Amino acid sequence: MKRSFILILINFFILIVYTQVYADVVLLKNGRQIEGEIIEETDNAVRLKIKIGEVTLQQDQILSIEKKELSPDFFEVELPPKPKPTKVELKAEGYQTVTALKFNLNIEAEFRRSFDGDTVLISGTTNLPPKSVLYLSLKTPSQTVAVRKLFVENSTFSDRIGPFGNKRIPPGRYIVEATFSPERQESEGAKRILAETEEIRTATDLSIGSVHEIEERTNKRKSELAPQFSELKRLYDELNIEYEAQKKNFNEGGWNTWSLKWQSQLGAIKSSNEDYRNKMLALDFPEQENALNEVIYDLNLLWNRYAAELFKRNNLTFDVPPSNDTRNSDSLKKAIQDRLKTSSEFSMASNKK
Repeated sequence: MKRSFILILINFFILIVYTQVYADVVLLKNGRQIEGEIIEETDNAVRLKIKIGEVTLQQDQILSIEKKELSPDFFEVELPPKPKPTKVELKAEGYQTVTALKFNLNIEAEFRRSFDGDTVLISGTTNLPPKSVLYLSLKTPSQTVAVRKLFVENSTFSDRIGPFGNKRIPPGRYIVEATFSPERQESEGAKRILAETEEIRTATDLSIGSVHEIEERTNKRKSELAPQFSELKRLYDELNIEYEAQKKNFNEGGWNTWSLKWQSQLGAIKSSNEDYRNKMLALDFPEQENALNEVIYDLNLLWNRYAAELFKRNNLTFDVPPSNDTRNSDSLKKAIQDRLKTSSEFSMASNKK
């Protein structure tokens, strides 16, 4: 009785002290977002503590860093003693067989579209101990779309991924996955009882929209992306031609007038892509989408490098926007050329349709 009273007091003080938690949100240039705690930052790299360990990011990968306030949603509890391990094999469609303690995990998923946004409803059964942590994921074959953390309370559970504000889940074939990992348990009691359990992962397929809708959606996006890559190639060539001409005979007014027109054309592609990303939760072609963003970013940097050099050559002042990216013009040109070359087959295949 006395021990239970002490545990209640401890939990009460934890609730008072830790009412607010802050995380560092790192936004990468490729569009990815990573949450964690910065434990070391240098001119070249940032070391970030995340839920499953640590990750080191190069400064030239980072677009911005901001603080985010989080609220704790769990407390430590005592769990029953660790059971004697019993090894069994668990299978989930699309994944290799894994060996684990005798715990099971099954899920079902359903898509709902309503007035307040798109939602994936997930239900399941398990005999994992209370307060075990599950991670529910919505994936495409090429990307993880969303992840939600769930604390098991009973033998049956239900949760949802979404809604996502004004973002829609586009027609396509998805995988809804539930993962239990001993290393990612947050309760000391759960870590103890589940220490000898290996990862359990199970999944179910989820199709959103008809086959016709899926094909129509992907073809439409492909037909939008291909011309944008062609336009970026044209803007890259035009930038280099204008730069070489200005090196021979610099005209500040001419350069500024040309730059406004060039930046407006580049900005139109950027705005179009951002508008698409703001409306859709999943990307039909994530590799090409990220390459497009990186080329736009690098083209802006290359223009800055060229402008700074031209103005310096002619003893004029040019205010260079602050940036952690220290790549020179040659490095930027190579990065742009490589990404445009990689995307050329994608554009050619689209033009043949």
